[in-house]
Amino acid sequence: HVFARRFDLGALADGDRALLQLAVTGHGWSATSSGCGEYCHAVYQITINGVRAASVSEWRDDCRDNPIDGSKQRGTWFESRNGWCPGSVEPGVFFDITQWAKAGANDLELRVVVWNNATARYEPYTDFAGFALGDSASLVVGMSVLVYGRASVEAAQRQDRAFTAAERALREGCSRPEALRPPTRVEPSPDEESFLQRAAGAHDGRHHKAAAAARRDSHRFDFEARAPWYSYSLAEEGDLGAAEGAVRIPIFESALVQSTTRILRASVRAGASGRGGAWARAALRLRLVPPGGELEYDHWDRVGSVGVVLREHGQPAEVRLGDQSSLGGVAGGVRMAVDPP
Repeated sequence: HVFARRFDLGALADGDRALLQLAVTGHGWSATSSGCGEYCHAVYQITINGVRAASVSEWRDDCRDNPIDGSKQRGTWFESRNGWCPGSVEPGVFFDITQWAKAGANDLELRVVVWNNATARYEPYTDFAGFALGDSASLVVGMSVLVYGRASVEAAQRQDRAFTAAERALREGCSRPEALRPPTRVEPSPDEESFLQRAAGAHDGRHHKAAAAARRDSHRFDFEARAPWYSYSLAEEGDLGAAEGAVRIPIFESALVQSTTRILRASVRAGASGRGGAWARAALRLRLVPPGGELEYDHWDRVGSVGVVLREHGQPAEVRLGDQSSLGGVAGGVRMAVDPP
């Protein structure tokens, strides 16, 4: 058992959909049982209102394909991990929970089982080795419930393809269907290739292929064409979204993250885009660089998250459908609006 939460939902109208977004990364390994949480195969069992809704695996076995390759990062970047790869964005998995959700209070429970090589089965996890040797196995969990109105669902389903992970879940029930099918048996990893062999073959041009795919659609920026790395080269591709007519709004720049500034906040007024507080799509470009001057930094894994809070009159605001007639020809788009505070 990891945790239990209670959350409230309004009544879902016919055609509305509720999606659960789950992102989990595992950390700790050097002296823990089964190399958890970084190198163990974990399955997250989700129960909603007393019913088992899903069993989810976030295991990443594609770290060797990271476009950073060995020329930009040393160490164990290529090793498969529980829920993440070094330098990667982890949006997690989106899946439809409409059939289990209800109006009012909802109860959610998250449990975890871990593959035990000795018994060849998934079992509840206890970190005996870490307890004895002073190391800990931990999970960083992000979870949100997102409700989409019928018009948004139908708009996503009318498109020829999904442009975001959430849109794919609205179309197919899950953004990564394979994540809901954990392996029934986990085989021990074969002998790994040498670091030099992996580094030489890791960069297979996926970043450039994704960039080309994103540019082929002149109306919408295709985020999922860049999955699972979501990298973007300003030097090679120019300002993000410029070809699609996007308006760029600076939020913060050269902001330092350290012990006294672990949380950064910035406010953007709804009218900053010059479009009256309405938009078809919004994206965030985040770039991390080493600090300047003589400041030191370490090279171990760090976890961060980014969130957006919409408010009107000082209170959390709902994003609602607006008039699509003034979308300016954005194919398949849904105009969103929120009143400025």
